[in-house]
Amino acid sequence: MTHPLLAFLLLAYAATWTCWTVASAIARRSEPATPALAALAGAVFLLGTFAPALVAVALTERTEGRAVTRALLRRVFAFRVRARWYVFALGYMRP
Repeated sequence: MTHPLLAFLLLAYAATWTCWTVASAIARRSEPATPALAALAGAVFLLGTFAPALVAVALTERTEGRAVTRALLRRVFAFRVRARWYVFALGYMRP
């Protein structure tokens, strides 16, 4: 890959906006929204929010290999604080 930053920017942009456009289309249906469709729209929107991170992991896997990707993810998921702070963070994000 000759331009990995450009590839990341283009793929992250495309993945994010594709998810957000699909979520918007689901949410703006002309019929009354059912709870299942609302949940689906929310899940697709959330996927779009995490799309840049997922693209980064995928490109790291492709360019650097599995060992480097595992080392990266091991550092990302290394829990260095007490569990109560994770509970607080998840509770804080709750609508």
